[in-house]
Amino acid sequence: MLRYSNRSIFGTMETSPGYYMWNRNNVTNNVDQFNQDLRNLTDNLRDRAANGNSTRKFAVGNATAPNFQTLFGLVQCTPDLSQQDCNGCLVQAISRIPECCNQKQGGRVIFPSCNIRFEVSPFFDASAYESPPSPPQSPVSPPPPPTNNTSTKGKDANSGRIALIITIPAVGLALLIAGILCICLRSRRMKKNFEGKFGLLSCD
Repeated sequence: MLRYSNRSIFGTMETSPGYYMWNRNNVTNNVDQFNQDLRNLTDNLRDRAANGNSTRKFAVGNATAPNFQTLFGLVQCTPDLSQQDCNGCLVQAISRIPECCNQKQGGRVIFPSCNIRFEVSPFFDASAYESPPSPPQSPVSPPPPPTNNTSTKGKDANSGRIALIITIPAVGLALLIAGILCICLRSRRMKKNFEGKFGLLSCD
C-alpha cells in the first residue's frame, strides 16, 4: 500500500476520500449466507491486521461460501497507524460493503489509511503474503581483544629462572652427600681389609 502527500500524514487515520470498486457478477443463491460468511471473514482479517506490528498491518485469508465457493479476502492499513486506528478504519471500510458491493461476487473499498478487497476467485498468493518478514541481522560480534604475549613470555621466563635456581643447589647438595657417603664406605672397607690382613694388637 503506497501513500504520499504534501502534508504530514504519519499516524493520522483518514477515511476520506473513499473509492469503491466491484465485480460485475452477482451472487445469485444464498445471498444472506454469502453476506454472513463475508462478514465473518473480513472481521477475522481485521483483527489480525490491526494486531500487526509497526512494519506491517496486513492480512489475507479465505473462507467457504455457499455453493462450495471459496471466498478470498484481503485487508490492510498503513503501518504507521495504531492498533485502535487501524481497527477503526477497517470497521468503516467493511461497513461500506452493503453500499457499494451488495450481492456482488467481489468488491473493494479504498480509504487513504486502509483498504479491503474480497473475491470468489483467488487474487493473491497466500504463501507469499503470510510469510513473516525477515528478522533483522544480528550485529557482528567485535573481535576478541589481543592477548598480551609479552607479559606471558615474561612470566614464563621468570618461572623457568626460579625453577633453575632451585634445582641447581638441590642437585649439588645431593651430589655432595653422595660423595661423602662414598668416601665413608670406601674408608670403612679399607679399614676392614687392613685389619683382616695385619690383625690388631689387644691392649688387655
